Amino acid sequence: MSNFLALLITFFLLLSSCHRTIKSPAPKYAALPQLSKNLAVCESEEQQIEVYWGYVKQWFYWRHALPDTMPDADNIESLIAQIKDYARQDKWTQVNPLSHYQQLIQGHSYKSLGLKVGLSEDKSALVVLDIFSDSAARSSSRESIARGDNIIFVNDRQIAHWLATDKQGLQAIFSSLPDTTNAQVTLEWLDQQGNLHRGQFTPSTIRPSSIRASQTLTLNDQTVGYLAYDSFDLPSITELNRLFVAFKKQQVKELIVDLRYNGGGTASVANHLASLIAGSQVQGKVFNRKSHNPSKAYGDISTEFLTLASNSTLNLTRLFVLTTQRTASASELLINSLKPFIQVITIGQTTAGKPIGMQVSQLCQQVFFTSTHLNVNAEGQGHFFNGIPPTCEVQDQAQYAYGDKDDPFVQKVQNYISNNSCDRQNQSQE
Repeated sequence: MSNFLALLITFFLLLSSCHRTIKSPAPKYAALPQLSKNLAVCESEEQQIEVYWGYVKQWFYWRHALPDTMPDADNIESLIAQIKDYARQDKWTQVNPLSHYQQLIQGHSYKSLGLKVGLSEDKSALVVLDIFSDSAARSSSRESIARGDNIIFVNDRQIAHWLATDKQGLQAIFSSLPDTTNAQVTLEWLDQQGNLHRGQFTPSTIRPSSIRASQTLTLNDQTVGYLAYDSFDLPSITELNRLFVAFKKQQVKELIVDLRYNGGGTASVANHLASLIAGSQVQGKVFNRKSHNPSKAYGDISTEFLTLASNSTLNLTRLFVLTTQRTASASELLINSLKPFIQVITIGQTTAGKPIGMQVSQLCQQVFFTSTHLNVNAEGQGHFFNGIPPTCEVQDQAQYAYGDKDDPFVQKVQNYISNNSCDRQNQSQE
């Protein structure tokens, strides 16, 4: 399921009333809006193209950039590519198989190498960012891959060669795979000491957990909670509730939410996490406002933060968020929505820059993610197409375990707790 860029998704419920504020219900699975109830449409790709074009002409956020007549397109993918050519700011509108959507949002198990990777700065290697517990790369008795290792060959081909000749093929190897896939993948990688390793791995069944790590740290005599969070998906809500009850019992006074590799997910889950963090600080206040194109302004709504059980809400006045260029969508929504009410200190790199929300809809066996609205916070802020810049800048080397006190990201947090500064306070010599 992991690609170089995670799928960026935010749920949006199609509403047909004037702009208003709504109380947020508990997040739950919702049936996808159907773009057509005519089953005959599924027999003709030409008709599917026409149906989707009619939908986009109404709801697409950059509707004004589209031509009056439908462009020539041989398939849905070609139509979407042309739509994005007309609206250059749109990087996100896409279509995926229904099965892919179910795996992504509902947390179903899937077959994969179980590695989350990113491209190195010089584009010569894949940097291992995370390894899922079910990954064959973790459980191999002979060779094991670690976070921060650099994969330089895949099936005896250099990464640069893959990128030049078959980028999609390389992405597919590290994505979710058909259940029948049992072909071994040969990897060569350099560990952090520069030692070369080679191993063969068979894709295994991965049962993903969005909470990659959690613990409490003692920084400057403060009890600090730490949460590494991978995706805003609905199954993680139960885990989040349990974790925050534990944080509350441990009297956590500061919190680090590590969103370095979190490419997004469901907006309602971002609201849930934000409400656990800030509690009484945000109760009854606006979490997010959705702004559509002028022809669909009646669909504009404001959503309030959730009112959650007092034994799980931390009521914090300050939050530390770890970010990279992979921090996107619902991750940015969480940061932006809390900023009017509590201090949000971002540590790391400028985020991806996706303030656009997606309408998720279904047509036959395909699920469409269409850019339909702009997300803004209670103060109307949200036009961060160039990303959210960090309060304290740190380059991610992916060489430390999650929550390691020696990690420069965590050290920046410690500095800030100590002296409200990104840098360690200079000590004068007596």
